[in-house]
Amino acid sequence: HTYHLFFHCFNSRMAKPKQNLIYIILVQLVSVASEIFGQRTARVVHKHREPRILLSISIISSVLMFSVMGILQLALPTHITGAIYINDQEVPCYKQVDIDGTKTYDQCQKHPSECQQIDCPSQGPFSMFRSLSLYPQLWLNGILSLFYYSNELLVYRHHFAIILMVIISLLSSFFIPITDAILFPANPPSAKLSPMVVIFGVIGSILCALPTNFSAAQGSAVGFQMNLQNLKQLWILIPVIFLSIAKAIWFSWQYTVNNVYRTNTFGYNSIDQILLPLYILPYLYVLFRLFPKYSGWGLDSPMKSSESEPLLDSSVNSGHDSDGNFNSDASRISTFHQLFSLTWSDLRFDRHWISVLTFRFLSDLVALSYFILALFYDLRLVYLELTFVRIILSWIATILSSYFIPSIIDATEEERKDIYNKYGLGLKVSGTVLITVALAFLQR
Repeated sequence: HTYHLFFHCFNSRMAKPKQNLIYIILVQLVSVASEIFGQRTARVVHKHREPRILLSISIISSVLMFSVMGILQLALPTHITGAIYINDQEVPCYKQVDIDGTKTYDQCQKHPSECQQIDCPSQGPFSMFRSLSLYPQLWLNGILSLFYYSNELLVYRHHFAIILMVIISLLSSFFIPITDAILFPANPPSAKLSPMVVIFGVIGSILCALPTNFSAAQGSAVGFQMNLQNLKQLWILIPVIFLSIAKAIWFSWQYTVNNVYRTNTFGYNSIDQILLPLYILPYLYVLFRLFPKYSGWGLDSPMKSSESEPLLDSSVNSGHDSDGNFNSDASRISTFHQLFSLTWSDLRFDRHWISVLTFRFLSDLVALSYFILALFYDLRLVYLELTFVRIILSWIATILSSYFIPSIIDATEEERKDIYNKYGLGLKVSGTVLITVALAFLQR
């Protein structure tokens, strides 16, 4: 009863566009907290070794979601874990649709006498393979995950990664109508954006994301001098565009998963996270076979300082000896199974696994919220609002965390000084004002 009461209040309030910003801010507060622990995972736990990061988050996410979703599926009644909402209304289930797979939901709606209505079966870890057998298209979620992660790793190798990620989030909101038209024609058409939203939102976002020290060569203040070397790096536009498309597809995909493939938030997030190692492990193995000499596999620095992403200290190695000191005896791993032992060493050292577990728990909580938001909002508008709010909260959280708990992301004194650069703070405040104006137009 509490669950249905929540959805009733949730739906009625979300129908009022001026109130939905409250939910978006709450979700993005959790998202910002997740980003802080995500930075700790990358900087402190795994020292920016991308293969270890992927292996770590995939396995921990899988175990975490299996435990949480498994408990929920067993503990909660089936009318909660099996409920499917379409167009803000709970819809019935049919034996021919949700068990046998011999008819579609639309067919049963048109000819109800030919279908047997049943209580909706529960969804979660113990039923995800039933959903996959009824709708094999759900396996495409793995391909989407690989497409997303492979391009994300390329973007994070670039020294303008912070700015690029902001641009990617903005681009993806404009790709949503395109991906809907091509891949998800059943999705409702997205609302048209006001030119004022685009102008104020884009300019404000860029101002918030600009580095605070234009002369710095690395760290959070990335060098911003456009020279011939920068122009040669235009190849980065390829993964930027691909990652923008992947983000747009992922957001629209959730709407289709619920409405067409009859898989609710319990079922989808189980499939999305629990099965993640099935995609990531073969992917990493293929990369290892193709690029065995890549330094990120082993104990040497995974990136040169000129190519490092923001806040990366490339002088630190990621292996630990028995005394807790860093070990740089080996330059790279020789067998693939060593990747597991080195990743486990990172997690075990100083109980770093707690940080990664917290990161994935908060990230999964955000993913669950995104799924619900995608169902009840206009896809394009809500994603743009999520992006704008996230940009504002992210730079505020960066300042607060670097001041009160700098050790959580291992921020150096130089980085902390740069964060409080008056010129940079002025840019961010100006950008925040512009984004606020854009949000006001979106709320109209």
